[in-house]
Amino acid sequence: MSRSNEDGINWFHSGLSREDAEKLLTKEPYEDGTFLIRECNSAEGDFVLTLIHKEAVCHYQIRRHGGDAFFSIDDKVKILHGLESLVEFYQMAANGLPTKLTKFIKKDLPPNDARRHGNTNLLHRATKENNATIVGELLKCGYRNVDAKNQDGQTALHLAAIYSDQTILKLILGSDVNVNCMDAFGNMPLHYACRTKPGAFICNLIEANANVQGRNIKNGYVPLHDACKNGNIDAVKVLLQSNAPLLPRTTSGEFPIDLAREAGREDVVKYLSDYKLPGAQTKRSLWYHGTLTREEAVESLQRFAKRKNCTVNVNNNNGHEESKIDTSGSFLVRYSDRSGFVLTLLFENQVKNFKISQLVSCNIFPLY
Repeated sequence: MSRSNEDGINWFHSGLSREDAEKLLTKEPYEDGTFLIRECNSAEGDFVLTLIHKEAVCHYQIRRHGGDAFFSIDDKVKILHGLESLVEFYQMAANGLPTKLTKFIKKDLPPNDARRHGNTNLLHRATKENNATIVGELLKCGYRNVDAKNQDGQTALHLAAIYSDQTILKLILGSDVNVNCMDAFGNMPLHYACRTKPGAFICNLIEANANVQGRNIKNGYVPLHDACKNGNIDAVKVLLQSNAPLLPRTTSGEFPIDLAREAGREDVVKYLSDYKLPGAQTKRSLWYHGTLTREEAVESLQRFAKRKNCTVNVNNNNGHEESKIDTSGSFLVRYSDRSGFVLTLLFENQVKNFKISQLVSCNIFPLY
C-alpha cells in the first residue's frame, strides 16, 4: 500500500471517548458523512464509527468477528476484512447508514491487527530472507509492529511459515503474535506451514494455539487440506495427532483424501485410508436428544445458554463488573424424519443446524 493510500486511512482516533468524539465533530460545521473511528469502550476489540448527519452526531458499533480483522456494523449488511475495507464500503454508498461516509477527521492509521493490508517492513524482509540475526535484534529491541501486514495482508508469522526455519519461527512466536491472523488470500500461518514444513515446525505453531480447524474463507480449506494436497505426510500426521477432523469439506465438497488423490500423493492417500479414528471420548446419552423438532432444539439451546449466561462477578480495581459466559459451541444432536441426524449448534448467540450424512462405505459422518 502506497504512502498516499496510507494517508487516506488516517481516520483512527485512539483513546477518544464518546463525548470527545462528539465535541470534535461539532466544533465546526462539517458536511454530512464526516466521520472518525475510535475504540469501543464497552466491548474489547470492537470499534465505533462516529459520523455527522443533519448536524446530529451518530454512533455505530463496529463489531469484530473472531480474533482476526473481520468487522461489520450491527451485523446488518456484511462482514468485511479490515477496517479500511469497511470504511471503503460505506464511502461508496450509505448501505443502511443515514448517509455515505465523506470526509474524515485526520489522526492516526488503524491498528495493525484491525487492517487487511499494510506495507512491507524491515521485519517482513528479514523474515522472508530467513535472517535470524536481524529478526532477533528487532524483536529484542521491542519491535512493536510484529503483527503488521504487508501488501498481501501477511504478517511476519505468515512469511515465517512460508520462507523461514524453526529458529525464526520461535523468535516470532515469543513476541505475543497473533497466530491465527488471516491474509488477503484467506490463509492463516498454519495453512502455509502445512504445505512444506516439517512436523516439528508445525508442532510449534499448534503449541502456540494455531487453530488446526482454521478455515480459509475463500475455498474452505483447513490446514489438513493443504497438507494433503501438497503431500506433506509429516503435517498430516501432526494434525491428526492434534485432533484435527479427518473429513472436513472444502467449499466445493472435497475431503483431504480427495485432494491428495487428485495430486497423486499416494503415500498420503494410503495413510488416510488406513487411519483409524480414535475412540469416542463422550457418551451419546449426553448430547443425543432423539426426535426433537427444529423449533424445540432451538428453544432448548437458547434455554441452556440463558442458564449458563448468568452473570458472574469479576473483581477489578473499581469493584465489580458483570461478565457473560461464552456459550458458543454448545450443541445437541437430534433425529429428523426428513433430514436424518442433525447437529444443532450455538454460535455467537445464533442457533445453526447442520445435516449429518453417513458415508455408505464406512461408519463415518461428515457434516454438510
